Amino acid sequence: MKELSLKEIQALSLEILIDVAQFCEKNGIHYSLAYGTCLGAVRHKGFIPWDDDIDVQMLREDYERFARTYRSERFKFFDSSNMKDCWIPFGRVCDCERTVSKTNIPWHGGTVQTGLWIDIFPVDKVTADHDAYESLFNSLVAEYDLLNRTRKAFARPSDCATRKGRVKVWKLNHLHRRPKFRPEVLVGGRNEVMRLTNMQKESQYYSVLCCTPQYEECKHESLFGIVRLEFEGRQFECWSGYDEMLRQNYGDYMQLPPVSHRIPPQHSYIRFYWK
Repeated sequence: MKELSLKEIQALSLEILIDVAQFCEKNGIHYSLAYGTCLGAVRHKGFIPWDDDIDVQMLREDYERFARTYRSERFKFFDSSNMKDCWIPFGRVCDCERTVSKTNIPWHGGTVQTGLWIDIFPVDKVTADHDAYESLFNSLVAEYDLLNRTRKAFARPSDCATRKGRVKVWKLNHLHRRPKFRPEVLVGGRNEVMRLTNMQKESQYYSVLCCTPQYEECKHESLFGIVRLEFEGRQFECWSGYDEMLRQNYGDYMQLPPVSHRIPPQHSYIRFYWK
C-alpha cells in the first residue's frame, strides 16, 4: 500500500467536507468549521499548509439528526450510535472504499475497516454555573486521559503504521495488565454525562464535552449564529463567534507559529494508505 501524501490527505478530506456540507445544507442541518479548519479558513482561506485533518462542529440537536440521516454514495458516518465497538464519544465521516488507516491509538474495535475521515464534534448545552462547569470539565479531562490509555491497551500491533508504534503496542499488550473494562464502556459513560447536561433547558451556555484535551470555557449561545467563510475556494458555514473561539484556543491566531511547530498533528500516530 502507498501512504497518502499531505496534499492527498487534504484533497480527499476536502471531498468529504464538501459532501457533508452539501447534505447538511440540503437538509437544514447547521454545522461549523472548527479548530484548525476554522483557523485555516480565517488565516489562509483554506488548509493550514501543514494541517492534515478537518474538524466540524454541530450543536447537539443538529448532530443527532445528522447521525440518524446522513447518507452518501461515497462516505459513511460512524459513532457509537451505529458502531457498537466505537471507542470515541463523537463521530467521523469516513472513506471506506479507497483508503485504509493504521494507528497505535485505535478509535474502534475493528469491526469496520475505515480509511481517511473528518471529525464531527457535538456541542453540548452546559450549566451556567462556572464552578460546576469547571468541576465537570476537570472530571472529563481525567476520564479522557483514561480512555486514551485504555484505547492504546486494546490496540493491535498489526494495525500500527510504524515499527516504533508496533513496539509500543506490543509492550502495552504483553508487559502491562489490560484494564478490566473495555473502551466502549468509558464512551458509554461519557455519552450519558453529555446526555444529562443537555437536559438543562434553561441554560444558554454550550461547550465541547466529547473531546477535552485542554480547558475550554463554556460559551454563550449568541456565539453560535452562522456566517460563511471561504475555504479552498468554496464557502462553508462557521460560527459567528469564531474570533472569540479562536482567540480562546490559539491566542493571537493570525501570528504564524515557529517553523519547528509546523508539523501535521496526526502524523505521529495515524497514517493513511491507498488500498
